[in-house]
Amino acid sequence: MYLLGRMIGHILFLLIVVPMRAIYGAKRLDIYDDQILEDLKNRSFIIVSNHILPKSRFLRAISMPYDAYLLRRMFLKHDIKVTAFTSIDSLQRPRSKLQGFWMHSMKEPLMKGLVVSLDLIPLNRRVHDNATQRDLRQRLDKGGIAVGIFPEGTMFTSFSTTRKLHAGMGVYAKRYDLPVLPVYLHAYNTSQPMFIRVGQLIAADTQKDEIVKLVRTQWNTLAAMGAQSDDSVADGSLGDESRSDSQPAVPVTASKKSTPNSKVA
Repeated sequence: MYLLGRMIGHILFLLIVVPMRAIYGAKRLDIYDDQILEDLKNRSFIIVSNHILPKSRFLRAISMPYDAYLLRRMFLKHDIKVTAFTSIDSLQRPRSKLQGFWMHSMKEPLMKGLVVSLDLIPLNRRVHDNATQRDLRQRLDKGGIAVGIFPEGTMFTSFSTTRKLHAGMGVYAKRYDLPVLPVYLHAYNTSQPMFIRVGQLIAADTQKDEIVKLVRTQWNTLAAMGAQSDDSVADGSLGDESRSDSQPAVPVTASKKSTPNSKVA
């Protein structure tokens, strides 16, 4: 099943991934405060970003979010390779031995092969995968790779300042001794101006719970700065959810960050 997954993954790469890289590589994307990436190009680190639910039913059906392609563009501009954790298990308890056999002996190996073929990191939350962890350690030791994590846990159509963030980013920061870099991607509506704002690096020795708090604070600040720079709040592009939260976005005063460092067309 693993080999079958690898074969399917290669086919999906050619039929879906390559065209999507071309499509989202041609869209206008403003990037703010990415100078820090020049200092990180020879290091390994964790990037945490908000996760965007595509409006396209086709992209939803194949579980292929476009936010990863936009983030990839920014990091490749600085010669940083990007990968990401992708779960291959459902965390559901099988209702029968037959279902358990399908889930654990068929589906998970199939998904692992598919994910590996797409140059992603298969994450099995049910069991510890020594081979995957060993391969990841070797890649990290070489440096120059960013490992993506979406701590919101799933995709959303708008940004929220109070949404629950999962602590996995802190766990992996500790396990692999990696700093964490928050980034905010404003691309909930691809027909409107899209931009990425890069936050400040969080040290690997920061406590797990503190990493979650710092990521939330930085995201709220970056989102508010982005909204001020392109009037997204006025036109509603951050979504009703973000404007109706009881916790307001972090106040931001005018600064030099109101203009992008680079524009990728």
